[in-house]
Amino acid sequence: MEKVSIYSYLDYRKYVLDKLKEVESSGGKLSRNQIAKQIRVQPPYLSKVLSGRALFSEDQLYLLGRFFRLSSEEQNYLYQLSQFEKAGLEERKKEIKETLLLVQKKKLSTEEHIETEELDRSKDEARRSYYLDPRHLLVHVSLALDKYSTVPELLIDDLKLSQQDLDTIINNLRTLELVQNIGPKLVLTKYNVHLKKGSDLYVPHQNLMRQLTTQRMMNPEDDDYSLAISFSCSKEDKEKIKNLFLGFLKAFDDILGDAKDEEVYQLNFDLFQWL
Repeated sequence: MEKVSIYSYLDYRKYVLDKLKEVESSGGKLSRNQIAKQIRVQPPYLSKVLSGRALFSEDQLYLLGRFFRLSSEEQNYLYQLSQFEKAGLEERKKEIKETLLLVQKKKLSTEEHIETEELDRSKDEARRSYYLDPRHLLVHVSLALDKYSTVPELLIDDLKLSQQDLDTIINNLRTLELVQNIGPKLVLTKYNVHLKKGSDLYVPHQNLMRQLTTQRMMNPEDDDYSLAISFSCSKEDKEKIKNLFLGFLKAFDDILGDAKDEEVYQLNFDLFQWL
Protein backbone atom coordinates (compact mmCIF):
# COMPACT_ATOMS: atom_id res chain seq x y z
CA MET A 1 0.00 0.00 0.00
CA GLU A 2 1.34 3.42 -0.92
CA LYS A 3 2.18 5.77 1.95
CA VAL A 4 -0.85 7.70 3.18
CA SER A 5 -0.40 11.42 2.51
CA ILE A 6 -2.00 13.84 4.94
CA TYR A 7 -2.48 16.24 2.02
CA SER A 8 -5.18 13.95 0.61
CA TYR A 9 -7.49 14.77 3.54
CA LEU A 10 -9.78 17.51 4.78
CA ASP A 11 -10.63 15.51 7.92
CA TYR A 12 -7.80 14.45 10.23
CA ARG A 13 -9.94 11.62 11.65
CA LYS A 14 -9.99 9.85 8.29
CA TYR A 15 -6.25 10.39 8.02
CA VAL A 16 -5.64 8.65 11.36
CA LEU A 17 -7.95 5.76 10.45
CA ASP A 18 -6.19 5.27 7.11
CA LYS A 19 -2.78 5.38 8.83
CA LEU A 20 -3.97 2.48 10.98
CA LYS A 21 -5.01 0.56 7.86
CA GLU A 22 -1.71 1.41 6.16
CA VAL A 23 0.36 -0.10 8.95
CA GLU A 24 -1.87 -3.18 9.15
CA SER A 25 -1.69 -3.78 5.39
CA SER A 26 2.12 -3.65 5.46
CA GLY A 27 2.27 -6.31 8.17
CA GLY A 28 2.99 -3.91 11.02
CA LYS A 29 1.20 -3.55 14.32
CA LEU A 30 -0.45 -0.32 15.40
CA SER A 31 -3.42 -0.20 17.74
CA ARG A 32 -5.69 2.58 18.92
CA ASN A 33 -4.34 1.95 22.41
CA GLN A 34 -0.81 2.71 21.20
CA ILE A 35 -1.95 5.99 19.62
CA ALA A 36 -3.91 6.92 22.76
CA LYS A 37 -0.83 6.30 24.91
CA GLN A 38 1.41 8.39 22.65
CA ILE A 39 -0.93 11.39 22.66
CA ARG A 40 -1.70 10.99 26.40
CA VAL A 41 -5.43 10.32 26.27
CA GLN A 42 -7.56 7.39 27.35
CA PRO A 43 -8.54 4.90 24.60
CA PRO A 44 -12.29 5.68 24.99
CA TYR A 45 -11.57 9.37 24.30
CA LEU A 46 -9.59 8.49 21.17
CA SER A 47 -12.54 6.43 19.98
CA LYS A 48 -14.85 9.40 20.59
CA VAL A 49 -12.59 11.64 18.48
CA LEU A 50 -12.29 9.15 15.62
CA SER A 51 -16.07 8.64 15.58
CA GLY A 52 -16.70 12.41 15.38
CA ARG A 53 -17.97 12.92 18.94
CA ALA A 54 -14.94 14.84 20.26
CA LEU A 55 -11.95 16.87 19.06
CA PHE A 56 -8.20 16.72 19.61
CA SER A 57 -6.52 19.62 21.39
CA GLU A 58 -3.52 21.41 19.83
CA ASP A 59 -1.18 19.56 22.19
CA GLN A 60 -2.70 16.21 21.27
CA LEU A 61 -2.28 17.05 17.58
CA TYR A 62 1.34 17.97 18.24
CA LEU A 63 1.95 14.60 19.89
CA LEU A 64 0.07 12.82 17.10
CA GLY A 65 2.22 14.49 14.43
CA ARG A 66 5.37 13.59 16.32
CA PHE A 67 4.21 9.97 16.64
CA PHE A 68 3.49 9.78 12.89
CA ARG A 69 6.83 11.54 12.18
CA LEU A 70 5.24 14.36 10.23
CA SER A 71 7.44 17.07 8.76
CA SER A 72 6.95 20.65 9.97
CA GLU A 73 4.88 21.40 6.85
CA GLU A 74 2.72 18.33 7.39
CA GLN A 75 2.30 19.24 11.07
CA ASN A 76 1.12 22.74 10.11
CA TYR A 77 -1.36 21.19 7.67
CA LEU A 78 -2.64 18.99 10.52
CA TYR A 79 -3.20 22.10 12.66
CA GLN A 80 -5.09 23.72 9.76
CA LEU A 81 -7.32 20.65 9.51
CA SER A 82 -8.12 21.10 13.19
CA GLN A 83 -8.91 24.80 12.70
CA PHE A 84 -11.18 23.90 9.79
CA GLU A 85 -13.02 21.41 12.01
CA LYS A 86 -13.42 23.85 14.91
CA ALA A 87 -14.34 27.00 12.95
CA GLY A 88 -17.84 28.21 13.77
CA LEU A 89 -18.13 31.15 11.40
CA GLU A 90 -19.05 29.98 7.92
CA GLU A 91 -16.89 32.63 6.20
CA ARG A 92 -13.85 31.65 8.30
CA LYS A 93 -14.46 27.97 7.58
CA LYS A 94 -14.61 28.81 3.88
CA GLU A 95 -11.31 30.72 4.03
CA ILE A 96 -9.54 27.88 5.84
CA LYS A 97 -10.87 25.36 3.32
CA GLU A 98 -9.60 27.47 0.42
CA THR A 99 -6.15 27.55 2.06
CA LEU A 100 -6.22 23.78 2.56
CA LEU A 101 -7.18 23.18 -1.07
CA LEU A 102 -4.32 25.40 -2.27
CA VAL A 103 -1.87 23.39 -0.17
CA GLN A 104 -3.34 20.16 -1.53
CA LYS A 105 -3.00 21.39 -5.09
CA LYS A 106 0.68 22.19 -4.55
CA LYS A 107 1.62 19.10 -2.55
CA LEU A 108 -0.26 16.68 -4.80
CA SER A 109 1.28 18.06 -7.99
CA THR A 110 3.65 16.17 -10.27
CA GLU A 111 6.45 18.68 -9.59
CA GLU A 112 6.47 17.69 -5.90
CA HIS A 113 7.16 14.04 -6.75
CA ILE A 114 9.65 13.92 -9.61
CA GLU A 115 12.61 16.03 -10.64
CA THR A 116 11.97 17.92 -13.86
CA GLU A 117 13.22 20.95 -15.74
CA GLU A 118 11.34 23.57 -17.73
CA LEU A 119 12.40 24.60 -21.21
CA ASP A 120 14.05 27.97 -21.66
CA ARG A 121 11.23 30.53 -22.06
CA SER A 122 13.55 32.98 -23.83
CA LYS A 123 13.68 30.57 -26.78
CA ASP A 124 9.94 30.77 -27.29
CA GLU A 125 9.67 29.67 -30.93
CA ALA A 126 11.61 26.45 -30.36
CA ARG A 127 9.83 25.91 -27.04
CA ARG A 128 6.38 26.25 -28.63
CA SER A 129 7.38 23.89 -31.43
CA TYR A 130 8.51 21.30 -28.88
CA TYR A 131 5.19 21.30 -27.04
CA LEU A 132 2.85 21.86 -29.99
CA ASP A 133 4.42 19.23 -32.25
CA PRO A 134 4.59 15.99 -30.21
CA ARG A 135 7.06 14.52 -32.70
CA HIS A 136 9.69 16.71 -31.01
CA LEU A 137 9.18 14.85 -27.76
CA LEU A 138 9.38 11.46 -29.49
CA VAL A 139 12.60 12.36 -31.31
CA HIS A 140 14.03 13.79 -28.09
CA VAL A 141 13.36 10.59 -26.10
CA SER A 142 14.37 8.33 -29.00
CA LEU A 143 17.83 9.91 -29.11
CA ALA A 144 18.51 8.24 -25.75
CA LEU A 145 18.82 4.99 -27.74
CA ASP A 146 22.29 4.35 -29.10
CA LYS A 147 21.16 3.43 -32.61
CA TYR A 148 19.29 6.73 -33.08
CA SER A 149 21.94 8.75 -31.33
CA THR A 150 24.48 7.35 -33.79
CA VAL A 151 22.26 7.48 -36.89
CA PRO A 152 19.34 9.91 -36.30
CA GLU A 153 18.21 9.36 -39.92
CA LEU A 154 16.78 5.99 -38.84
CA LEU A 155 13.96 7.98 -37.27
CA ILE A 156 12.73 9.04 -40.71
CA ASP A 157 11.28 5.60 -41.37
CA ASP A 158 10.58 4.58 -37.77
CA LEU A 159 8.61 7.74 -36.92
CA LYS A 160 7.44 8.42 -40.49
CA LEU A 161 9.20 11.77 -40.78
CA SER A 162 10.56 13.62 -43.77
CA GLN A 163 14.24 14.61 -43.81
CA GLN A 164 13.16 18.25 -43.52
CA ASP A 165 10.97 17.46 -40.50
CA LEU A 166 13.79 15.62 -38.77
CA ASP A 167 16.28 18.43 -39.47
CA THR A 168 13.86 21.04 -38.11
CA ILE A 169 13.14 19.03 -34.97
CA ILE A 170 16.83 18.37 -34.25
CA ASN A 171 17.65 22.05 -34.77
CA ASN A 172 14.94 22.98 -32.25
CA LEU A 173 16.30 20.44 -29.77
CA ARG A 174 19.76 21.98 -30.19
CA THR A 175 18.35 25.49 -29.68
CA LEU A 176 16.69 24.33 -26.46
CA GLU A 177 19.98 22.70 -25.39
CA LEU A 178 18.32 19.31 -25.08
CA VAL A 179 20.88 17.63 -27.32
CA GLN A 180 24.43 18.27 -28.47
CA ASN A 181 26.91 16.65 -30.82
CA ILE A 182 29.69 14.72 -29.08
CA GLY A 183 31.91 13.19 -31.71
CA PRO A 184 29.73 11.34 -34.23
CA LYS A 185 26.77 11.06 -31.82
CA LEU A 186 23.82 13.31 -31.04
CA VAL A 187 23.64 13.04 -27.25
CA LEU A 188 20.89 14.07 -24.81
CA THR A 189 21.88 16.80 -22.35
CA LYS A 190 18.45 17.03 -20.64
CA TYR A 191 15.93 14.24 -20.31
CA ASN A 192 13.07 15.17 -17.95
CA VAL A 193 11.37 18.33 -19.15
CA HIS A 194 7.94 19.01 -17.73
CA LEU A 195 5.27 21.52 -18.72
CA LYS A 196 3.51 22.96 -15.69
CA LYS A 197 -0.27 22.84 -15.58
CA GLY A 198 -0.57 26.63 -15.45
CA SER A 199 1.19 27.10 -18.80
CA ASP A 200 -0.81 28.38 -21.77
CA LEU A 201 0.64 25.44 -23.73
CA TYR A 202 -0.45 22.79 -21.23
CA VAL A 203 -3.92 21.97 -22.60
CA PRO A 204 -3.00 21.97 -26.32
CA HIS A 205 0.13 19.92 -25.59
CA GLN A 206 -1.86 17.33 -23.64
CA ASN A 207 -4.53 17.12 -26.36
CA LEU A 208 -1.97 16.76 -29.15
CA MET A 209 -0.17 14.00 -27.23
CA ARG A 210 -3.48 12.18 -26.76
CA GLN A 211 -4.20 12.45 -30.49
CA LEU A 212 -0.80 10.97 -31.30
CA THR A 213 -1.34 8.23 -28.70
CA THR A 214 -4.77 7.43 -30.16
CA GLN A 215 -3.26 7.05 -33.63
CA ARG A 216 -0.67 4.65 -32.26
CA MET A 217 -3.27 2.59 -30.35
CA MET A 218 -5.32 2.11 -33.51
CA ASN A 219 -2.69 -0.52 -34.37
CA PRO A 220 -2.15 -2.31 -31.05
CA GLU A 221 0.73 -4.72 -30.50
CA ASP A 222 0.63 -7.88 -28.38
CA ASP A 223 2.51 -6.43 -25.41
CA ASP A 224 0.56 -3.12 -25.30
CA TYR A 225 -1.43 -2.54 -22.12
CA SER A 226 -4.48 -0.29 -21.94
CA LEU A 227 -7.03 0.27 -19.22
CA ALA A 228 -10.02 2.60 -18.89
CA ILE A 229 -12.20 2.69 -15.78
CA SER A 230 -15.29 4.77 -14.99
CA PHE A 231 -16.21 4.83 -11.29
CA SER A 232 -17.92 6.81 -8.56
CA CYS A 233 -16.35 7.94 -5.28
CA SER A 234 -16.01 10.95 -2.98
CA LYS A 235 -13.70 13.89 -3.70
CA GLU A 236 -11.50 12.79 -0.81
CA ASP A 237 -11.24 9.27 -2.24
CA LYS A 238 -10.33 10.78 -5.60
CA GLU A 239 -7.45 12.63 -3.94
CA LYS A 240 -6.29 9.35 -2.39
CA ILE A 241 -6.27 7.74 -5.84
CA LYS A 242 -4.29 10.67 -7.20
CA ASN A 243 -1.79 10.34 -4.34
CA LEU A 244 -1.38 6.64 -5.12
CA PHE A 245 -0.49 7.54 -8.69
CA LEU A 246 1.97 10.21 -7.57
CA GLY A 247 3.63 7.64 -5.32
CA PHE A 248 3.82 5.30 -8.30
CA LEU A 249 5.29 8.14 -10.37
CA LYS A 250 8.13 8.56 -7.87
CA ALA A 251 8.85 4.80 -7.99
CA PHE A 252 8.60 4.95 -11.78
CA ASP A 253 11.16 7.77 -11.85
CA ASP A 254 13.50 5.76 -9.62
CA ILE A 255 13.27 2.76 -11.98
CA LEU A 256 14.07 4.94 -14.98
CA GLY A 257 17.11 6.30 -13.20
CA ASP A 258 18.78 2.89 -13.49
CA ALA A 259 17.08 1.73 -16.70
CA LYS A 260 18.91 0.83 -19.90
CA ASP A 261 17.85 2.91 -22.90
CA GLU A 262 16.72 0.16 -25.26
CA GLU A 263 13.16 0.99 -26.32
CA VAL A 264 10.73 3.94 -26.22
CA TYR A 265 7.38 3.69 -24.43
CA GLN A 266 4.39 5.91 -23.63
CA LEU A 267 2.50 6.09 -20.33
CA ASN A 268 -0.63 8.23 -19.92
CA PHE A 269 -2.71 8.87 -16.82
CA ASP A 270 -5.99 10.78 -16.81
CA LEU A 271 -8.17 11.35 -13.76
CA PHE A 272 -11.13 13.64 -14.27
CA GLN A 273 -14.76 14.14 -13.29
CA TRP A 274 -17.64 13.29 -15.61
CA LEU A 275 -20.49 14.43 -13.36
